Amino acid sequence: MAHRKPKVKRRNRAAKKFFRGFRISLSEQAFALKRVYPDSTISICDNKLVWTGELQPTELSCVYKVQMEFTEDKGPSVQVLSPKLQKRDGKDIPHMYRQKTLCLYYPKLKEWRKIQWLHKSIIPWTTLWLYFYEIWLLTGKWEGKGIHPPAYYCKDDYDYK
Repeated sequence: MAHRKPKVKRRNRAAKKFFRGFRISLSEQAFALKRVYPDSTISICDNKLVWTGELQPTELSCVYKVQMEFTEDKGPSVQVLSPKLQKRDGKDIPHMYRQKTLCLYYPKLKEWRKIQWLHKSIIPWTTLWLYFYEIWLLTGKWEGKGIHPPAYYCKDDYDYK
């Protein structure tokens, strides 16, 4: 007599497969971002969402103007537009790709996926990154921990699926 796997596992596997494929559309992401950050600007053109807004990590922090670009085939990319980020003692800023965009998550570990809302993940992570950046400017130590990906993750055309 052959043993069969319980049906519960099959249903769980099917549910995981179903929810793994669920993606939030660009227009849904844009609507949610505008609702949470009403003073921000958002555009969608050629399947790319561009969000520009102001973030302030603490009441004592300066206000940073940041821009996030997101397409459905690549992960979100965030850069600080102003004020210009400063190096400390000539050392590169930690957790940045090519000193241009912020390293907010480790793609290989899939810490961010397309089933997540940008206003609940990438934007708060950006605020937290700015907080740790300000501490790094004062102390020289990056308190944010995390893993910075190897160089091949830093390519502009890397697919974050």
